[in-house]
Amino acid sequence: MTLPLTGIRVLDFTHFVAGPWSTSLLADFGAEVIKIEHPRGGDGSRQLDRVFGADMSSYFVGLNRGKRSLTLDLSTSQGKEVIGRLLETTDVLIANFRPGVLERLGLGYDDLAQRHPRLLHVNITAFGPHGPLAQRPAMDMHCAGGGRHHGPDR
Repeated sequence: MTLPLTGIRVLDFTHFVAGPWSTSLLADFGAEVIKIEHPRGGDGSRQLDRVFGADMSSYFVGLNRGKRSLTLDLSTSQGKEVIGRLLETTDVLIANFRPGVLERLGLGYDDLAQRHPRLLHVNITAFGPHGPLAQRPAMDMHCAGGGRHHGPDR
């Protein structure tokens, strides 16, 4: 049986909850998802428990099922070169950084749109790219579906 997203390649720059949950659903539907992690520690959810051993928490395993993984330092020319090659065959770039982080990495929409016009560029944020709460972090699976915040200043 062919799944609906078979043949779609996703570069996954997500971490913790909302982003990895979203990209795991894409993998469930057949997309090839390549999770990009920093060499120093990777996704912080790796450390939440030790159910599957060091650096493999139950949260990480559950939210990153069905993905391939690659460790890259995007501040190096080698890391940027690898990402550049991957982008040539990528359909979707997904991140869940605060506004401005993708731009600082040279991976913002304006940085990539001309060279990769068919690339779908997604950045999941809790509060959107503008406004008084835009730079505030949040971790919640619901952020992927509507940007709701569950926290002390609700």
